[in-house]
Amino acid sequence: MGAGERDPIARQLEELNRLERGRFEVANRRAEERHRQLLERGRAESRIFISALSDIDRNIQRNNDRLDEMGESIRANTQAVLSVLDRLAPP
Repeated sequence: MGAGERDPIARQLEELNRLERGRFEVANRRAEERHRQLLERGRAESRIFISALSDIDRNIQRNNDRLDEMGESIRANTQAVLSVLDRLAPP
């Protein structure tokens, strides 16, 4: 080997290291992409979940409002029936 020549084993090791770094970088980019996709899917699922909870909350509120209205109607009808019964009762 001359002064400018490098050891062939050293060249092979450098080439193997370069190839391994390339594979690692590719694997790392793929892992980052998968992670990004998982985060996006999680965000989308969270938005859907929050939307569904909001819909459920609105439905519960609407049902509670209806029950309140029904309760008021029942009280008014009960008062009307009791008033009629009081008038029908013998003196």
